[in-house]
Amino acid sequence: MKNWLLLILVVVLAVSCKKEPLPELPDGNYPYYSVKGYVDGEYTEMKVGQEGIHISQGTSELNGMTTYYGQIISPSEDLMIRIEFIRPEVNVTSQGYSAFNLSNIGLLVHEQGCYSAHFGSNLQQLNFVQVQNDQGVFSPLSEISFDEYGVYNLALKFTDLGNSTFNIPVKYGFVNSMINAGFSVSSNGDSTYFSANDPELAHEWIIDFNLQSEEANFGLPLSNGIHQVVHYTEDEYGNIATYTTLVRITNNNLDWKLSLDNCVGSGSMSSQFGKIIVTASKAGTTYRSDHTVENLSNSFSISGVEYIGNSSLMPDRAVFDFHFKALLVNQSNTDSLSLNAMSGTFNVGLK
Repeated sequence: MKNWLLLILVVVLAVSCKKEPLPELPDGNYPYYSVKGYVDGEYTEMKVGQEGIHISQGTSELNGMTTYYGQIISPSEDLMIRIEFIRPEVNVTSQGYSAFNLSNIGLLVHEQGCYSAHFGSNLQQLNFVQVQNDQGVFSPLSEISFDEYGVYNLALKFTDLGNSTFNIPVKYGFVNSMINAGFSVSSNGDSTYFSANDPELAHEWIIDFNLQSEEANFGLPLSNGIHQVVHYTEDEYGNIATYTTLVRITNNNLDWKLSLDNCVGSGSMSSQFGKIIVTASKAGTTYRSDHTVENLSNSFSISGVEYIGNSSLMPDRAVFDFHFKALLVNQSNTDSLSLNAMSGTFNVGLK
């Protein structure tokens, strides 16, 4: 069914000077992209190229995380179905490029959770920390709560040091395990020493917005006070991970390194990389799958994945066959939409 796409990819890869855009549909009248199944028990079948039905694709984000999406729209039915993949932790391995965690395809369902802040052996520091809320107001920090998975900016003030604000990104539900960007800190004499957890990776250390080293381990003198440390790591295939935190130097020695740990009894810490969100819009109402606990047990399968390259020889779209069922709810959680026995051939953008 996809021979025409394979032929296009071979031609693009073999003749890099060819600049013509890839066709959206094959020759002839057969509508290549299609979605069929039951929407609230009513059978529907949407085929691109028929009755004004069309498809679009691209990249978006979910709370700071990159997503790959495709959506098909039927104006006559006032129906849109969108399939969106959270990017995997790594895109390139020794087996090549991949936009999907094929061994772990599941629907993303948000769980509430929280982190607690720890300052090493300094048990008094928490008494002087304030965190900024959504309204821009600073208040004492106890626990940092999350309603949805994503990457959030944490703005902190330390009242025992003045009125300066320190910012760090906090990942909730996206714990890096394949690329370890974590590090340890120690002090000796007048210098502070940083040691990467994985010295085999490529490294960049940014301290207070200045590049300080590209070595796995290094030391330097730091002034008394609080410093933001960003550690960038990159593997041999170009996959990147970062870890950002704060360290405090007191009397020229390491006082503490900030760590954020899962609260006791908090939500799942399993990584949500590569999970899927399904969105549908029907009769002017939008429904999503990522706030419905029933979807934790629902399955989403894909097969026949093909990557379509552009003139620079990099994949910019992925085509695949799919099968799934999901229960979607509206924003106020007062109405639902069931999608059952959904299948077809779809397309998501990678750029």
